[in-house]
Formats: sequence, C-alpha cells, structure tokens
Amino acid sequence: MKTAPFALLLVASLALPVAASGIEKAEAKQKLEQFMNRAAEEGFTGAVIVAVGDDVLLERGYGRLDPDEERPVTASSVFTTGSITKQFTAAAVLELEEMKKLSVSDPITKYFKNVPADKKSITIHQLLSHTAGFPPAIGDDFERVGRDEYVGRALASELLFEPGTGYEYSNVGFSLAAAIIEIASGKPYEEFLHEHLFVPAGMKDTGYHIPAWDPARLAHGVSDDGGDWGTLVDRAFSDGGPGWHLAGNGGIHSTVGDMLRWHRALEGDKILSAASKKCTRGTPTKAGGPGTDTGGRSSRPRGVS
Repeated sequence: MKTAPFALLLVASLALPVAASGIEKAEAKQKLEQFMNRAAEEGFTGAVIVAVGDDVLLERGYGRLDPDEERPVTASSVFTTGSITKQFTAAAVLELEEMKKLSVSDPITKYFKNVPADKKSITIHQLLSHTAGFPPAIGDDFERVGRDEYVGRALASELLFEPGTGYEYSNVGFSLAAAIIEIASGKPYEEFLHEHLFVPAGMKDTGYHIPAWDPARLAHGVSDDGGDWGTLVDRAFSDGGPGWHLAGNGGIHSTVGDMLRWHRALEGDKILSAASKKCTRGTPTKAGGPGTDTGGRSSRPRGVS
C-alpha cells in the first residue's frame, strides 16, 4: 500500500544580516509564526526551525505525529531525512579521504571483487555525482538484503550509459559508496558517521539505530485510506535493517535541531576541511549533469563535484 509523505522536517537558515537588530528579528519571528500558523490551519504537519546567525527565531512542531492519536508534533519529534542521507554519505567519504584511507578518484575495483568489465572504470567520484551509469534503484527499500549480496546485484545490473558520459540520479551509487565507507574504515556505516560526523557536530538524535529514540517521538506515515502506516523505523530498521537498497542513500532519521547543528558544523570547522567542503559546492560534473544534486533540501555537502 502506498503511503502519504511522512510529516515534514524543515530547516531554514535565513539570508538575513547576522547583525540584524533585535527589532528586525522580532518582526521576522512574528511574521514566521503568522505564516506557519496559517500553514497549519491549511493542513501542514511537521517540525520547523528557522535561524538567523546564532539566533533561533522559530523552533516548533505543527499537527499530529500520527493519524490515530492526539500526540502533537514537537520540535524534538524524529523524522526520516530522506535523501539528505546522501549528504552524510558524501561527507563520510570526504572524511575518509582526509584520513588518507581512500581517494574519490579511486576505481571501485580497489574495494569490490569481480567487477565486470563495463564497470571497472567507475570511480567513487562518479558514484557520488550520479554519473556512474547505475539506474535509480535495483530493488525495494524494505527488502532485507545484506551488503555483499547488494554489491553483487549492483555489479550485475545493466548500466544506463558508459561511466562518466551521462547523468542519472541513482540511489545505487550512494549505497555502493556506503559499502566502500565500511570497507575503507573497517566500521559499520552508521558507526563511522556517528563517530566522525554526528558526535563532532553535537547531533545526538541522528542515525538509523544508535540514537535509540523513544518510539513516542517518531513520526508516523499515513496510508492511502487515512490510517496509520506506522514508522519507518519499524518497517525498515527492525531485524537488522535497513537493508542495502536503503542504506547510505536514504532513511537516516533526525530532528530539526540536529539538522541545524549539521548546517552549522558544515559552515564552521567541526567537520571536514575547507578544501573538502569546496569540492562539494555546486560545480557541474564533466558529464554535464547537476553533479552535486542528491535530492536533499539542506545546503551542502550534496555530492562531490
């Protein structure tokens, strides 16, 4: 059964002068509250955080956390971040490059065995810039397929074009990048992200399993008939999930507060060097496609260009 979108997690960092006066910020806060109250009256459900510089102007939830109960969405509610997960994967690859455990120019043959001839030239960079030629997906997100089996299926799949000659948004490329993160680091994907990205950024509520959230904080999906679809944690993460159709490309959960911490960490020096961050910022790929687009809605790193 198809489901309606999960309650929305929205983060904004306004392009207002950091030195804006207290009056200007108060006016902005009032207008934001009025706007969001109108949106809630029209059916908006989700959590929102808006900041100007170091000041948070708005941080609150709207609507119900699930369709069958009266629990309200709050600023501490936990949502899936969807493809913003790809930002975390790209950042983890760059962190490993800084640690000299890999290079984005490495061919995937350095990490995977028995790579077919048509895929031997694929690089990590191409996985992260959607230019490797892999299709968007090769299976269902909820299938419990392990890493090595998934890699085998991906390597056996038919490419849509010769690596580096086109652009096709691909979850497959990012799941393969997540597998490389595990192989290069010697640690599980989530564990590496937790230790090297989330902890330095102060993000205690972001991950697949490690945060161990109270289930009462999790946003629920809504089925087509209006009923409770349940949570993605229950659907995709139980019994050792997520499977590798989802791992590394989607499904990491977070809160609006943690997403603001992520943004600030990228703007500061808590994670990644200036050189690493520079290579994530919007330069088109050689194949001519929007090589930094990962489908996320936060600023960067979105991919590697």
